[in-house]
Amino acid sequence: MVLFAGAVIALTTAVRIRVLAVSVLASSTGAAIYALLQWFSLDPIFSELYKDRVFSTVGQANALATTLAAGLTLSLALAVANGRAARIAIASCVALCLAALVVTLSRGGYVALVIGLAVASIVLIPGMHRSVDRMRARRLLGAAAAGLFVAILVAAAWRPAGELVERVAARTASIADANEGSNRSHLDLWLVGLQIAIDHPVLGTGPDRYAVVFPQYRDTVLSEESAKKLARFRAESPHNVYLAIASGAGFPALAAFVVLIGACLALGVRAVRGSTAAVRVALAGLFGALTVHLVTIFFMTAEPATFALFWILLGAMAGLGRGLLVASPIRDTLG
Repeated sequence: MVLFAGAVIALTTAVRIRVLAVSVLASSTGAAIYALLQWFSLDPIFSELYKDRVFSTVGQANALATTLAAGLTLSLALAVANGRAARIAIASCVALCLAALVVTLSRGGYVALVIGLAVASIVLIPGMHRSVDRMRARRLLGAAAAGLFVAILVAAAWRPAGELVERVAARTASIADANEGSNRSHLDLWLVGLQIAIDHPVLGTGPDRYAVVFPQYRDTVLSEESAKKLARFRAESPHNVYLAIASGAGFPALAAFVVLIGACLALGVRAVRGSTAAVRVALAGLFGALTVHLVTIFFMTAEPATFALFWILLGAMAGLGRGLLVASPIRDTLG
């Protein structure tokens, strides 16, 4: 909440959002470089990867994918960057992050990036009425695509391209397969979390109590096969932030969480109307990055590595939205 409040106070202009975007993209690029080093078996610290998936400085493949996808979508705020060198630098960072996201093999990350870019496009495209805006966007996307192509060629030269394509295709194809092992486990954890929340709707069972009460629900809620499989593990959470809040603190707490997010997004929606091109791309980046987080926390456990960025982005949306709404509609100094 300190990060959220600080972002609301400090990030009130499109210029400051672009500074935030540069910072997030730079840190995401650092994580991407380390992830690619791991993929190329050049990690100086860890000799083996957990389940042969990169985790970089974040420590977990899906959390890393969230960080990379959020950095990629937020980088849309830099689409108005001037100068060839700046555009080349941004495109190079975007290409590295895209390449690293691919090798995380994170299905949630793939889905979140697509949905995040779709939401950002809904915000961005109506405001691209000037040819110069469209030209800049095309150049930036073209440079990013070229950089990604080069990165993929390098990866293919180091590790057989067929193996990478096959693994990515298999992971992507299994997204909608409810019987796939990981998907089945997630669904089982969600069922238990939902039942816990239904049985304790007002106050929940207490923060982080899922692991304590899970065994008594496991054998009654799940099938015998699923219960036997999950009995071998300590289920720490339902792997769904929304269900974790509902089961741990009750439905009123979940409602408060959703209302807070909705209020911040509503400020952003109001601010989009009549905004300048620079402001619109900043809002598009924020909307896309927040969408990435709202999608990925549907499949993950809340943890500081990625949730800190979520609260900063949410505060930035509220701060920019409030800043635009209190400013004079005639004299726009926020672009």
